[in-house]
Amino acid sequence: DSPITATSVEYCECPAPYSGPSCQYCAHGYYRVSSGSYLGSCVPCNCHGHSGTCDPDTGICTDCQHNTEGEHCERCVEGYYGNATRGGPYACLACPCPYATPGNNFAVSCEVSEFGILQKCNCKSGYTGDRCELCDAGYYGEPERHGGKCETCFCNQNNDLTDPGACNPVTGDCALCEKNTDGRHCEYCKSWYYGDAIEAKNCTECTCNQCGSMECDNKIGVCNCHPMVEGKNCDKCAENAWGFDSCHGCRECHCGVAATNSQCNHKTGQCACMPGAAGLRCERCEHGYWDYSPQGCKKCDCEADLSMGTVCDVKTGQCHCQEGASGPRCDTCIDTYLRIPKFGCRFCDECVHALNKELDGYDIQVEVLNTTLGNVSSVALTGARLNRIQKAVNDLDPAVDTIISITSEESELKDLKSKINTANDNASSVGIRANRTNDLLNASEEKLKNVFKNLDTLRTDAQDLRSVAKWVIDGIEQITLTFERSTPVENREELINEAKKLLEDIKEVDKR
Repeated sequence: DSPITATSVEYCECPAPYSGPSCQYCAHGYYRVSSGSYLGSCVPCNCHGHSGTCDPDTGICTDCQHNTEGEHCERCVEGYYGNATRGGPYACLACPCPYATPGNNFAVSCEVSEFGILQKCNCKSGYTGDRCELCDAGYYGEPERHGGKCETCFCNQNNDLTDPGACNPVTGDCALCEKNTDGRHCEYCKSWYYGDAIEAKNCTECTCNQCGSMECDNKIGVCNCHPMVEGKNCDKCAENAWGFDSCHGCRECHCGVAATNSQCNHKTGQCACMPGAAGLRCERCEHGYWDYSPQGCKKCDCEADLSMGTVCDVKTGQCHCQEGASGPRCDTCIDTYLRIPKFGCRFCDECVHALNKELDGYDIQVEVLNTTLGNVSSVALTGARLNRIQKAVNDLDPAVDTIISITSEESELKDLKSKINTANDNASSVGIRANRTNDLLNASEEKLKNVFKNLDTLRTDAQDLRSVAKWVIDGIEQITLTFERSTPVENREELINEAKKLLEDIKEVDKR
């Protein structure tokens, strides 16, 4: 038999709930229920007016609109409130938590009165506050700013984010870092610790001396020392430096040339000085010393009662003299001044200087007499020897006359006698000169006795004058002290009489 070819296909005209060539499918917006004849019947999707489609077999709604959700769009989505089953585009409204806008609505749900007044917000995780306007512990952000939100703080799991103080709620900066970590995100080891804060989490304390170090490298633990500090742990001053305990680095000693060495005291900075040198760096002489050098300083050599203390010029050694004193040591008095023991150089009037001049004249005379007396011994010895010669000549003269009368050589003997007579005459002349010298010596001795007597008198007068001067000075000082103590008027007449008596005593001394 030959096959029969169909020339057309039958299309059924389906009622509204059905579709397909043979009306075998449910139309859009319908789904099949198993009840009824044949394959069941198609009924409208139940989406409460919030979706026009549903699964044709199960009836579950797809693509819910108007902020609804559920198998049949029967409830409001998260962050919205209302009754979705009422249908309509405004059945679900946004919660004002904090604002009723999609970008600033951070509530899971909310409760609103029938008059539209917000009563409670049920915030999403990370938000808090009556209107979900704040970030919760462990979160940061600005939820009230347009487009703002709260995000999880990132602290590398190195702190407790449940602690409200562990993260700044606005900036997200981490705080209260644990495990010896630090940083905005607790991402590195804190000061004086080193290691890996992120992966190994093994921050270990550095061995650096914190007083001698500026910092410790937080990766490898190397110490960074303050200036002039050294050592692996920055625990000591460098050579010729001091001041470690200041914790700001050490300072150079800068010891002067008069220091015994270049290293100073590690705590005080005091250099060890040579004798007589002083100062923190041995850079100068002590008081009472001079001539600064690498060997130190020399002690000032000043006359105690004529200088102003024991201090002298540090460069020249010249002592600082009192009034009237002079010389490198202040050991002499200048003209018109006389030295008085325990009082120094004092200015004196013409009377005292005349007495002093006379004493100087006597000193010169005494010196001349001492020279003359030095020659007395030799002159006296010569005179004695001449006297012995004269006596011998006198004893031999008769014998010579006898010999002349006997011998035949009379002429020669006469000549010899003539020579002896000449010698005798010379001896007599020398004897006369010796006698005159003895007379001169006796006169000089007498004059010397008078000089010594006058010197004793002058010495006594000078001592009396000195005693009177001291008494006058003491009296004047006593009068001054009395007036300074506000002596009563009735005693002043007595003091004036005492002063007049002092003047009379001075005049009596001048008359001597």
